[in-house]
Amino acid sequence: MIKNIIFDFGDIFINLDKPAVFKKMEAFGHTEYTPNSINFARTTKLV
Repeated sequence: MIKNIIFDFGDIFINLDKPAVFKKMEAFGHTEYTPNSINFARTTKLV
């Protein structure tokens, strides 16, 4: 039985490197961010 659930929406407990996403996209030649960029990121292994 689950007693506690913690949601970290405010980048409090887990510090994410948000600019890293854009740096990796630029490394693959994507400098403009459109809805297609999201699909590219979902279908391509960036690491």
